[in-house]
Amino acid sequence: METKLSEFELSPFDLTEIENYNLMKQLYRDLLVKDDWWHFFAEGPDALLRIESDLIHEDRVAKWLEKHNIKFKHGWNWEDNIVTTRKYQDVFIYTFHANSVLAMRLESYEELLLIADRITHCFLNNVRNPEFVEKLNDFTYHKSDKYIFWESMILSFMAAQRTYILGFRKGYKEASQ
Repeated sequence: METKLSEFELSPFDLTEIENYNLMKQLYRDLLVKDDWWHFFAEGPDALLRIESDLIHEDRVAKWLEKHNIKFKHGWNWEDNIVTTRKYQDVFIYTFHANSVLAMRLESYEELLLIADRITHCFLNNVRNPEFVEKLNDFTYHKSDKYIFWESMILSFMAAQRTYILGFRKGYKEASQ
């Protein structure tokens, strides 16, 4: 199934992160609740919004953004810039949409933690390919319990990698100012 999505770059934003979130929530309530593919990414004060490609729908979103004094660049036919994501883009469209809807609906910090845990736990349980586990098992002392530690090892690696990436971006941003 090929779904065409239009992309709106909402940047640079003069909004705080909470204002950005509230703006997305209002846009979701006003126009996107029936769009089965829409999703967004918030990176600090910047945002990227993708919606189902339909000229009438795109026009409504553009007018809504203009009405709320949001500057944007509008592009068509989204193709992800990350190679692995692009390879599975037909699946990621569901994941990105579900994540965005959950972000709009959740009501508490406790729900945030539970939802993040469920998403990660379910995926890692489903992807327990023995070949992947063996590669990761090189890093653990508990060879006999390799499946027990699979999820925590992946999460620990992801946390360390995310910390590195954020530190790298912060350092790059500071160096370029």
